[in-house]
Amino acid sequence: MQDVILDLVALETADLRSLQLGVQVLRHRAEMESMPRAAAFFAVLAGALDREVRQRSEPGSPWGGTVSLSVAGSPSERRPIADALGLLAANPRLSIPVRTMCVWISDQLVGGPTDLRDLGATQHQRD
Repeated sequence: MQDVILDLVALETADLRSLQLGVQVLRHRAEMESMPRAAAFFAVLAGALDREVRQRSEPGSPWGGTVSLSVAGSPSERRPIADALGLLAANPRLSIPVRTMCVWISDQLVGGPTDLRDLGATQHQRD
């Protein structure tokens, strides 16, 4: 079991919404490719992002802060999740904070710094 810690305070609300949309697409893709572990992770992550967006929309409500997500499996079993996040991290249309958050999550999933050039390599080979 690996814990992934996210500091959502570091993201503006617009960035949270961008990440939320990207994660929804990754969840759908994981479901279509019969990757239940990845789909479950992205569902939980989408829920955490949704709660943060809703909390910020309430007047006077403080921004959430840190979220911890637990992911089962070995680093090699978590690699497809990191690869999928690599698609977002490599997207130049997303803001730097969103792309950085994707790299941060990937690093935590596979247990170390992730080279952006390696992220998404598995996905690109299958496409």
